[in-house]
Amino acid sequence: MKRAALYARYSSDLQSDRSIEDQFAVCRQRAERDGHQVVASFEDRARSGASVFGRPGLAQMIDAAKGGSFDVLIVEALDRISRDQEDMASIFKRLSFQGVEIVTVHEGRADAIQVGIRGIVSSLFLTDLANKVRRGAAGNIREGKHAGGLAYGYRPTPGKPGEWVVHEEEAETIRRIFDLYVAGDRSRDIAAKLNADRIPPPRGAYWRGNTLTGSNNRHNGIIGNEIYAGQLVWNRVRMIKNPDTGKRVSRPNPEAEWHRTDVPALRIIDPELFATANAIRLGRGHASPAMRRKPKHMLSGLLRCGSCGAGMSVKGADRGGTRIICTRFHESKACDNQRTYYLHKVEQTLLSGLRRHLVDPSAIKLFLKTYHDERKRLAADGVNIRAKLERDLAEVERKIERATTALLTSTAAVQTFVDAINALEIDKRELQSRLDEIAAPIKVVALHPAAQAQYLAAVESLSETVTNHGATSETAMAVRELIETVTVRKTPPGAPIDLHVEGRLAALLQEPMFPEGSMSGGRVVAGSRYQKRKSSQLIAFIRARRRNFVANR
Repeated sequence: MKRAALYARYSSDLQSDRSIEDQFAVCRQRAERDGHQVVASFEDRARSGASVFGRPGLAQMIDAAKGGSFDVLIVEALDRISRDQEDMASIFKRLSFQGVEIVTVHEGRADAIQVGIRGIVSSLFLTDLANKVRRGAAGNIREGKHAGGLAYGYRPTPGKPGEWVVHEEEAETIRRIFDLYVAGDRSRDIAAKLNADRIPPPRGAYWRGNTLTGSNNRHNGIIGNEIYAGQLVWNRVRMIKNPDTGKRVSRPNPEAEWHRTDVPALRIIDPELFATANAIRLGRGHASPAMRRKPKHMLSGLLRCGSCGAGMSVKGADRGGTRIICTRFHESKACDNQRTYYLHKVEQTLLSGLRRHLVDPSAIKLFLKTYHDERKRLAADGVNIRAKLERDLAEVERKIERATTALLTSTAAVQTFVDAINALEIDKRELQSRLDEIAAPIKVVALHPAAQAQYLAAVESLSETVTNHGATSETAMAVRELIETVTVRKTPPGAPIDLHVEGRLAALLQEPMFPEGSMSGGRVVAGSRYQKRKSSQLIAFIRARRRNFVANR
């Protein structure tokens, strides 16, 4: 008698919970008819079959199969296991490897052909279902009904799916937001005022600046939502399931595919005021992509508050320099870290820690080796280029000689040979000119003792280089490449700055290559990630310092 396991699934909260028991009942009947002993049962309630992610019952069943707990898996139909063609084939392959047969109630033992055909049918079913859902949603939009979700400022109408009514209290907040924005307030300042007045946000614990402005590409955020001007817009984004995680991610659709319908009853903002606010929003976001990508400061976007994990943002500037503070505290007072820090002191603390470790003998030895390797590479490149040009020049000279000989012995028109020889002479002059521009082959010699002194001088000038050349300098960008986050831990006013680094720089500062230590003005503690790439990350960093050094030799 074979041991049998049962698996059942239904996909939606709208379906009856009894579906699982009904599936188990027919599966047990099949087991009795085949003479199997049921030893286990697994289930997934309200779980989609479009993905294997988020289905604990399926995962437990596969683990039990690996442990040899059963010999036969009985399901009502193959689509209970999965509706995805790739997932179904993968599960079938794994169960077959463990010697487990899949048996369906109505079709019996499943083989590779049946699994393949059923996988195709299930995939087509999902595609067809999605198209029908979209068709129905488009029909709702044409009737002035919403296809799903609920925007801030509205409430659903009981008994009338897709129909909204204006929520006057939230509508007043929306009008206030637009008035302040058009009057010149920044989104972050508006969010701070709403938080100070304890007005509940659409979601989350507090208002944020991007809650108001959203994304220009996706036309989201309160300022960009056209429903407030009385126009319902649908199909701005499409949802795609990530095959690696099973999570749905949104992708913007071209504007030509959007569906628009006027809904005057839902208008909260005058269309002219809405247009003015969005012109301001677009104007503030029209910096060129190149400028938007360049960080204003070396640690822009990398700083985190040690108390709440939120980012840190610029609060202002005074005689001491630019000041930063926890963004959550600044916007909503929802963090207990009220301390402000001078940005240049945070940067100096980080660079001081880096400078301390780069003068370690191991780092100096690695630099000297890297420097010498680079000199040899440059020398080899020069030799290779020069050798190729010399070969090309010799070949052109041979062609000129052959053409001249042919001119003297041939009865063909002289002009034909003259034109060919003139073209070759041009090539010869160009090659000779390029050879003259290349310096004589570099003679690779051992490093002069002064190289170590110049390296130490370059390391000591780290902070000065970043200060003088800004966040876009090669050195600053090299430091940014090594960092994932820099957490500023809360300390009492006047106490030294305490930083925790995560990312590749952490590997640079991590034991045992560089011992952790304190320094003037603060302390840097390395995180634990990327520990196996210390040497390669050091090379990546000192390359920025080395390039000018090599050029000046």
